[in-house]
Amino acid sequence: MNTRNPIVESPTVRPDRFLSVNFNQDHTCFSCSTEDGFQVYNTDPLDCKVVKKFNNLNQSGVAYTKMLYRTNYIALIGGGRRPRYPPNKLIIWDDLQQRESITLSFMSPVHEVFLSRVHIIVVLENAIEVYQFGSNPHKIVSSLDTVRNAVVDFVVCARKLRRSSSEQHSNGLSPAVTTGILAFPSVKSPGQVQIA
Repeated sequence: MNTRNPIVESPTVRPDRFLSVNFNQDHTCFSCSTEDGFQVYNTDPLDCKVVKKFNNLNQSGVAYTKMLYRTNYIALIGGGRRPRYPPNKLIIWDDLQQRESITLSFMSPVHEVFLSRVHIIVVLENAIEVYQFGSNPHKIVSSLDTVRNAVVDFVVCARKLRRSSSEQHSNGLSPAVTTGILAFPSVKSPGQVQIA
């Protein structure tokens, strides 16, 4: 008979397991998805800023989160053992109002999301969808075909517009246009990267 007490007591409540971790665009925060919601951390100093636990225990899992800079908008994709949303649905959560502000549904599972102040880019199994960010998002280009389960990257950049000497702005500065560059494997030319 073994009568010794265990050296390490096993906790009755297990700590949250992170299903995914993603930095925001300027790496000042990162978001973590869990089996019952999501969390947002500040990077310097390291500090938990937001903990969102969904009350419905049968539908609470979030498999993927993506923040929009340090704003209150967070992209969510359901997952885990008890997913809150189906995997083919993208939710933009407004943490300030504590509600879903945008819902986009697709015919295949959502693999990844990129957010900018102008765009919502959704990576699906064989395609990439580009929407204009807003309360009622609309597609701004037709679907971009890519290889199955492609690794996609998106970067936001600003460029200055060239202006002729005849054009003058009231402040004397050239206006900057915020745009994005999307890179993904080409479906028409295997082994090549397509830039959009």
